[in-house]
Amino acid sequence: MSALIERWQVTTVIEFDGNDLIPDNVREELKRLSFEYVVLDPAITPDHWAQQIQDSL
Repeated sequence: MSALIERWQVTTVIEFDGNDLIPDNVREELKRLSFEYVVLDPAITPDHWAQQIQDSL
C-alpha cells in the first residue's frame, strides 16, 4: 500500500471508523509517509461525510 501511495502521489486516504480495512501493521508502515488520513464515522450521514472530506482537501 505504501508503494502505491508513493507511486501515485496520494494526498488523502479515507477509511470508515471500525471497518479495519487497513491492518494495524500497514498503518504503522504508512506513518512514515506524508498524506492526510481521514476516518469517517459510520454513524453520521453521507452529507456530513462529504463535509468532512471537503474540509480535509
